[in-house]
Amino acid sequence: MKMTSQDQLKYCYYAFALCAVTTSIPQMAVQSFAMVFSIMIIIAFYVLRRKWDKETFEYKEASRIIKLFWVWSAIYVAGMFIAGLLISSFGDMTKINEWTESVVQGTAMPDEESLKQVTQDYMDTNFKLIISMTILCILPAQIYAALRIKQGLSRIQTPPETPPEAIIG
Repeated sequence: MKMTSQDQLKYCYYAFALCAVTTSIPQMAVQSFAMVFSIMIIIAFYVLRRKWDKETFEYKEASRIIKLFWVWSAIYVAGMFIAGLLISSFGDMTKINEWTESVVQGTAMPDEESLKQVTQDYMDTNFKLIISMTILCILPAQIYAALRIKQGLSRIQTPPETPPEAIIG
């Protein structure tokens, strides 16, 4: 059974939704998957769009999905940057400052194990700040994505008629 262009567009929105969700999960393996998956789906969106004539609903909808991806990515990256600035500005740096001072004075060696420990202490001390600032700053990107996905899926449910000769492939 051949998949319709409507189904292809629907699956593009589902793939993007999966991308948006997985980028928000604070787990390194999931983040790595999200990065690779994001690259794969944007390439797939461009390839799929090339199948259709520029005047068709399908081409225009594929262009909307691509635009959604790039705008969402920009908002998401800006949010992460702002979260990083807020965390570094308001985080409790006591443990890092103490460790740095002891290294400068020569009472501690700057080895990998001590660096891991001071980093873990910083994370433990600032966990609530890190989580709340990250969620707060990426929320605009996720809301934008959710609204655009909902709008796109509703447009696909009732697409305008496309003449058969305008569809390539």
